[in-house]
Amino acid sequence: MDNEISNRIKEAIQSSGYTLYELQDKTKISKSAIQRYASGNTSKIPIEAVKKIAFATGVSPAYIMGWSDQKYVFSQNLTYLMVLKRISIESLSSDLCIDINRIKDLLYSCDDPTLEEVKLVSEYFGIDRTAIIGQNLTSFKYHSDEYGNDNMSKLDQVENDFNYAIREIVELSDGLNVDGLNKVIEYIEDLSDKYRKND
Repeated sequence: MDNEISNRIKEAIQSSGYTLYELQDKTKISKSAIQRYASGNTSKIPIEAVKKIAFATGVSPAYIMGWSDQKYVFSQNLTYLMVLKRISIESLSSDLCIDINRIKDLLYSCDDPTLEEVKLVSEYFGIDRTAIIGQNLTSFKYHSDEYGNDNMSKLDQVENDFNYAIREIVELSDGLNVDGLNKVIEYIEDLSDKYRKND
């Protein structure tokens, strides 16, 4: 098996804090198999095992496989879902009974979510648990044409480079005259004093 995959499995297990016995209970994969995957003492690992280990340890399956260097996509996905559904930090905190400072830590990637938090958030937004931690959720479906050219619009690219909220601002600002654009900038400057990420 690829050393990078076994190293990433080992790292995910260590950072989760779970013992092999606890991970066995959570994944329904035998302790000895998990140990083989983490040490590289096997020639193959089933993709379903990768998914189960990734979900249990809270990392992206794509990260474990070496397809992405993005270990956690939870905070990015949580931001996307909150903006898409127009859910405030206060509302999410109240609805999920999670401290508001904890929600901010999760939003700003200050800490990784617990499995219980992943479960609560995924149920709240009606999103599969593995998707919220293992996929980059976007409002568009990325694809390329028959020649391999990207079929992303300029707005898709804005969302891909920044986030869904910036895309929304660009879309809503499109067609405004100069006075309207100046108002948008004024409002954002006023908001930036009150709603800084670290507050």
